[in-house]
Amino acid sequence: MPAQRRKAKILVSDSTKNTREAVTEIFSEAGYSVSSASSGSETIERLTRETFDLIVCDIDRPRASGLEIVRMAKALNQRARIVVVSSLSGASSRSRIKKEGVFVLLDKPLRKAVLLDVAREALKKRPAKKEQEVS
Repeated sequence: MPAQRRKAKILVSDSTKNTREAVTEIFSEAGYSVSSASSGSETIERLTRETFDLIVCDIDRPRASGLEIVRMAKALNQRARIVVVSSLSGASSRSRIKKEGVFVLLDKPLRKAVLLDVAREALKKRPAKKEQEVS
C-alpha cells in the first residue's frame, strides 16, 4: 500500500478579516491544511512553533511590517515559499518586496483561480525535505 502524501500546510496572514477568511476557505476547500493569523505578532508566533510549506502574507499592515514577517519567515522556515499580497502600486515598494526573495507578488483584489494556480506552482517547486541519515 503506497504511503499517503502529507497535505501541504499553508499559513494565511492578513490583517483584514474578510480577506483572511476568504483566502483560508479557498485553500481549505482545495484540500490544503490551512492556518491563519491576523497580526504580525501572531504570525511570527506561529512561524516559531510550526513549519509551513507556503505562506501567503499581506504586506499592507497597520501595526507590523509585512516585510518583517517575510524576513522572519525566511529566517525560521527555509522550506516555505512566500506569496506576498498587496494593494501597493509604487514601483519602489514592489522592488523592495521582490528583493526579499518572495516567490511571487500578487495584487489585490485576489482571484480564486490565481491563488490556487500560484499555490500549486509554489508547492511544486518547493525544495525537497532533507532525509534524516540512518546510522
